[in-house]
Amino acid sequence: MSWEFPPATLFRTISRCPHLAKSPRIDGRLGEWSDECELPPVHELAGGADFARLLMGWRDDGLYFAAEIPRTKPVVVNRTNPAAGDALEIFIDTRAAQTGHRATQFCY
Repeated sequence: MSWEFPPATLFRTISRCPHLAKSPRIDGRLGEWSDECELPPVHELAGGADFARLLMGWRDDGLYFAAEIPRTKPVVVNRTNPAAGDALEIFIDTRAAQTGHRATQFCY
């Protein structure tokens, strides 16, 4: 089925961001991450295929994000225009306005 806009925009998706007992090691392996850190697969709302396992957590020293993406095809990189290549974009709403579905001046 072809959608004019992503069905996920019809839902307010809120995910719990669990506290991490210790900072995860940044080494390309996700063995230290627990399943409770995994984000729900919102792509299923539009019948999309599972493309990655996404995880997040926090500690007093910052937010941590991880992505496990199977290598089923080459990654497209465009250093002059990153949005034209394969990318994972994360927007953080620092004011929790929750009045719209678009990024505001308080989103990073």
